[in-house]
Amino acid sequence: MSFRCELCNRAMPAGTSPVVLILERRQKNYPERTNGKKVIDRGGRGWEIAKEAKACKKCATPKSEAQ
Repeated sequence: MSFRCELCNRAMPAGTSPVVLILERRQKNYPERTNGKKVIDRGGRGWEIAKEAKACKKCATPKSEAQ
């Protein structure tokens, strides 16, 4: 399966796996979940991905490692 890098916009050849980069995340409050009177999950706070991008290995490599 081929893909287009969302950072440099280059088309990658078939068989190349994308690197999924997390660009933004946001805090999320999860409510308590119940089934009648029984508590299934207490809920709480956590993080969720707000924005991600499929990138080629060249774009995903930090600049300090690329040299």
